This record gives sequence, C-alpha cells and structure tokens, in this order.
Amino acid sequence: VAPLGRLRDAVADVAAGDLERRSDVADRPDEIGDLGRSFDAMAESLERSDAIRRRLFQDAAHELKTPLTVIDATTTAILDGVYEHDDRHLETIRSQSQLLSRIVDDLRTVSLAEAGKLPLDIVPLDAAEVVRETATAFDSAAGLADLTLTTEIAEAPLGVVADRQRLSQMLGALTDNAIRHTPRHGHVTIEASVTDGHVELAVRDDGPGIPPGDLPNVFERFYRVEAGPRQDAGTSGLGLSIVRALATAQDATMDVQNVVPHGARFVLRFQRVTV
Repeated sequence: VAPLGRLRDAVADVAAGDLERRSDVADRPDEIGDLGRSFDAMAESLERSDAIRRRLFQDAAHELKTPLTVIDATTTAILDGVYEHDDRHLETIRSQSQLLSRIVDDLRTVSLAEAGKLPLDIVPLDAAEVVRETATAFDSAAGLADLTLTTEIAEAPLGVVADRQRLSQMLGALTDNAIRHTPRHGHVTIEASVTDGHVELAVRDDGPGIPPGDLPNVFERFYRVEAGPRQDAGTSGLGLSIVRALATAQDATMDVQNVVPHGARFVLRFQRVTV
C-alpha cells in the first residue's frame, strides 16, 4: 500500500492548492499506475483551468480600467471647471459607460457558453435565411464605411441544427469584424456553401489580412490585431471569443485563414441536416 500512501499525499497537496503536484506512481504497469495517470490528468486540467481563470481576471481588469479612467478623468475635469458642462463631454462619459456594459455582458456570455450553461434553442433551420438577414442588417454599416457587402449562397439546401438567434449573433460579429478591418472601397462577402457533408458559413474580406504570428491567438479574450482602420471603435475585444464559444456550444467548429492575394476568411462549419 506504500504507492497508495504517496498518491494520498499528492491528493492532499492538490487539495491544499498545489496544482503543479503530480503523483509518482504513473509509470507503474498496474491498476495503481492507472489511478496515478488519472490523477495526473485531473491535476493538469485543474492547473490549466486555474491559469485560464487568472488570465481572464487580469485581462478583464485591464480592459475595464481604460473606460473607468476616461470616465473618472472627464468627470473630474467637469467638476473642477477644466471642461465645460456640455453635451460633448457628457457623450464621452455615456459612450464609455456603454462600453463598460458591453464588456460585462460579453464576459457573461463567454463564461456561460464555455461552462455549457448558456440557454440555447437548438432547432433545424435554413442557414441561407440567416445569411440574407445578416447582410441586410449590415448593409448600412458597410455603406457608411464605403465598403461593398455581398453574399454568395449555394443553391443546395443549407440545413443546420443551431440556435437561430445565436447563429445570427455569430455571423453579425464576424461581419462587423470584417467591416472594421477592411479599408475604404473594399469588399466583404458572406458565404454559405456545402463541403463534405457540412454547411460552411464564412465571412471574407479583402483587408490587410492577419499577421501569421497572430492567427493562433485571434480567438483569445481581448486579443486585438493591430490592423484595420476601425478595429477598436467601441468594441469589447471579446467578439471572436464569443463566436468560438457559441460555435462549440452548438457542436460547430470555427476557423480562420488568410486568403490570396490579401484578406481574411472566418469559417463556421455545421453538420448538414435536412430541414
């Protein structure tokens, strides 16, 4: 029973907060070794989750600090008589307050989706309809940015099983992201096609693309690629993280790649069904 005693000590250390602790019995070829390997896998998962939690708190604190600083500085300047008590400075306070609210709401959505606790109304639906609705909703935004927004929808049936509201939210976030990263007179295209038994919903732009070193990180919370004329205007920095979390919650996959000669293409992939 000596190996079990060592494993018991490892369990006690992890319970006390030492998440780097591992058993020293995982190399055994018997049932005790199986138990040790299971324990080590659990400890690694706990350590990884703790690291993600710590990073989330650090990132959230950093993102929340900026609008709070602007609100405090503007309010103080008004009270001290440095700024006039006018609509322009009040609008600054309101816009930063709205940004704070957006960050909090987006953090809640990401956390619920990743925990599998976000309420979803999963039903069979026609993805082509959602694509058309998204294009209509963002037509004005594209026009104001001097961009052309078009759709490319396959004639084949595009049935998927998803939450219609969340699917619309996902395509909307990707379209908004493309508009913010595409220079004037550029093009943004929302695609819907069938590939290998899956429905692919993609948003493609002809902007500067994503630096190769940034590609693995674009779905991380608060990660921003320093490119594009409007990338940080009033955004929480969580849009792509939300899209990935919602995709996972609906058994879909999320991918991104640069396109030739320039631009980026974000792809949602759902299992194709008959509607």
